[in-house]
Amino acid sequence: MRKFDLSSPEGMNPLASPEAQMETPYRTALDVAADWYDVRGQAPASGGTFPVAVESAVGGESYAHRDMSVVRGLGVALPGKKSALVRSEELLAGAMPGAKLATYLTTGASGAAEATTSALIDTALEQVKPGEKPCFLVTRNVHISVANRLKARGVRVEWIAVPMHPLGMADVVDASALEAKLRTGNYHGVIVSSPTYEGKQADAKKCIDAAHAHGVPIMWDMSWATEMAFTDLMGDSPLKLGADAVVLSLHKSLFFPGQMAAGALGYNSLIPERVWRAAMLADKSTSQSSNWLAAADEARKDAFLNATAHLERLWAAIERSRRYLPQDMLVDWDEEKRAGRTHSADHMPHRLTFRTHHLGYTGYELAALMDERRVQTAQAHRAFFFDGFGAGGAEAIPELFKRLGAVVDELPRKRPFELDQIPRIQLRDATVDYSQAVGPVDVVPVRDAVDRELAQFVGAYPPGIAIAGPTELLSHENAGFLLTTKDGGGSLWGGDLVTTGSGELMVYRR
Repeated sequence: MRKFDLSSPEGMNPLASPEAQMETPYRTALDVAADWYDVRGQAPASGGTFPVAVESAVGGESYAHRDMSVVRGLGVALPGKKSALVRSEELLAGAMPGAKLATYLTTGASGAAEATTSALIDTALEQVKPGEKPCFLVTRNVHISVANRLKARGVRVEWIAVPMHPLGMADVVDASALEAKLRTGNYHGVIVSSPTYEGKQADAKKCIDAAHAHGVPIMWDMSWATEMAFTDLMGDSPLKLGADAVVLSLHKSLFFPGQMAAGALGYNSLIPERVWRAAMLADKSTSQSSNWLAAADEARKDAFLNATAHLERLWAAIERSRRYLPQDMLVDWDEEKRAGRTHSADHMPHRLTFRTHHLGYTGYELAALMDERRVQTAQAHRAFFFDGFGAGGAEAIPELFKRLGAVVDELPRKRPFELDQIPRIQLRDATVDYSQAVGPVDVVPVRDAVDRELAQFVGAYPPGIAIAGPTELLSHENAGFLLTTKDGGGSLWGGDLVTTGSGELMVYRR
């Protein structure tokens, strides 16, 4: 143990003491949570269980023995031979129709999204004329990692707003609107995120065909639909339909360890192979976990062989369990589509949205009651809460429905509240040159930032998107949504991510 010198600078920090350093807060909290939640409705998709082969690959009792970093023949090639990792990634590409190349990233889908965004930008920079700045058409519901990379690279972005569903969640992009935008401007790349967190899918074929008709590469973030790359049970995946590059969050719906992601390059991609490879390499960790990669090797095999069976078990469990709930509590997305309340071309049945407003309760209140029943919920909102299940969820789904049904039965009856009483996000089309998104900033309360330019992206979960960002004005409606979400128990991100003593959220303002 290091000597602890109270006279040294580190001695001024009580957390640098030997006593403090004996704490293991993450391990302790993880153990408590793992013991408490016996029904899990949040990624990773394993739900706390792994097939024997995957669990063995993660390590079991031999974990420490097998936890190695840079080993010749494993991640580093031997003379004249491919490394085991290269071979594994070749098998990953082979398991996904439409993939020419694929690579694992242990930096999560955020790292994969940032790397793929860079590949799209680098492709454009090789093609523009001297002095010309490329412009990218990006749907407003992309992950914050994509938005941050676009800002960091200082490019021009034309944001295309996605509609909002009456329940208050972001919808998918309307393919016709995307098509119309492509006809009006000179774009060097398109970025689409689909499906949404709640499983609503955009019309991938129409979007991809529209981009390619204008000679524009399209990046598709399919993080919430990774299983589609391994099965045609939900139709052809964006990768198979010709997306130039895709982002896959492997752990969200298949038996991959948490934080496992992948990037894939499509056949006939407009993104050059060497550009894509360089972008992936730049965002990879140089010391990826060997145990996680071993587990990924097994999980890829399982996905290739069993993804369809996993989904069939999930859907069967949902159908068997509906009887435990009031008839109109689980949102029927087919009905929402027929009623014209969503632009979704399809929906993933194992991503479950439970409306609560008709009971007179917020999603936050129902989520808290479910927590008392030892059921983890993924996200809550004023009008609903949401749970998402992946490959390991078939056993948990009946328990979720039973316990939710019991909670609803015990609730005192209240008057429903109308959806028009719920604060609305205001999403707007906007064109932003992020090379100009610099300058001095103030840190002010949200209420004082209304109608002033933001210096950072701000948003809330749900819907988990950047509702406004650098150089854009923070509207009165969006400020109200942020404050109402915080007061209701939702989570916010962006801005300063701190509160004053009075609990007022602070944001940066240009």
